[in-house]
Amino acid sequence: MNNEKIKLGIIIGGKSVEHEISVISGLQTYFSVDHNKYDTTIFYLDKNNHIYVSKELNSIETYKSNYINKEKEVFIKNINNQIYYQYLNKPKKSYPIDIFIPVLHGYGTEDGTVVGFLDIYQAIYTCSDLIPSAIIQDKVATKAMLKLGNFPNVEGIVAIEGKTIEEVPFPAIVKPAYLGSSIGIKVVKNNEELEQALNVAYKYTNKVLIEKAIINFKEYNCAVIKDHNELITSTIEEVKHDEEILSFSQKYEKSEGKMSGSPNRIIPASINEQLKEEIIKISKELYRWFDLKGVVRIDYIYDLDENKLYVNELNNIPGSLAFYLFEKEGIPFTKMIDILVTNAIIEKHNKDKKITTFESNVFNKKSLKLNK
Repeated sequence: MNNEKIKLGIIIGGKSVEHEISVISGLQTYFSVDHNKYDTTIFYLDKNNHIYVSKELNSIETYKSNYINKEKEVFIKNINNQIYYQYLNKPKKSYPIDIFIPVLHGYGTEDGTVVGFLDIYQAIYTCSDLIPSAIIQDKVATKAMLKLGNFPNVEGIVAIEGKTIEEVPFPAIVKPAYLGSSIGIKVVKNNEELEQALNVAYKYTNKVLIEKAIINFKEYNCAVIKDHNELITSTIEEVKHDEEILSFSQKYEKSEGKMSGSPNRIIPASINEQLKEEIIKISKELYRWFDLKGVVRIDYIYDLDENKLYVNELNNIPGSLAFYLFEKEGIPFTKMIDILVTNAIIEKHNKDKKITTFESNVFNKKSLKLNK
């Protein structure tokens, strides 16, 4: 890249139940970019995954009014290893983009769907690749990886829609396998509640994780970002809630829009040094084990009865990119974006060194015959 401003594309929205949260996180990111250093464009994916670019998309008022100018729909192309976007109604003019910052949340976007699309165009982006993204979006696949890596994780079973499940010990917690933000999650205490919770969960996914419910617990979160070869962990937060689980409403609707500063967060968490070191150590190990990139957040459950820490879940693209946790470590959001951009360039360079095609003589085999 030359000495001109780096051209960033922040991708938000998409066909996901967490669409609105992505928009808020994405705009937070946009307003934290150093605009003296970067030319920044919002790429808005509507709920049908059509892509739009316009200056109006930089304002939350546009989304509140639910008006999107359909004349501003764009498509992406790669010309001589440079990514461009073009308007559908003005395809002759191209606008370059150097690096994408996906700020997407939930199944259908954060799960590798969008980065897989970007991979087709050989684009540079600031988050994990397709396969790690898909694995940690799937709670069942995540649990399997945690078990393989000998990470502490709560016992659980898998329920598949239409199939009989084994006996469930109560209390239990029901989790749709692919969703985040506590959507569809329910603590159940008997078979009747279990059936009701599964009926709700199956409306979202056909695979459900049922775990032993830890009742007397505390919840801690820690984010990790990679800066060149160094893994940096954030301040650890404690998440408070007055329900059995932290619901979507408590996370977002009751926090007066302050996703990073709601009263249910204690930053830094009041924990002893031993537990702090354990969380930091496991967080770095998980980042490497799952082959993650960019910024991720790991959520933990601490069983107060057993004095034991469990990995609850990993967030590939956390809400607000977890910037508020790094601010406490002296890394403002603007600096964090610089780290993400720099590391994305390094990771793409390393990725391009890998063998991704294979030369063969399959087409030259005399026995190869395809009939109409």
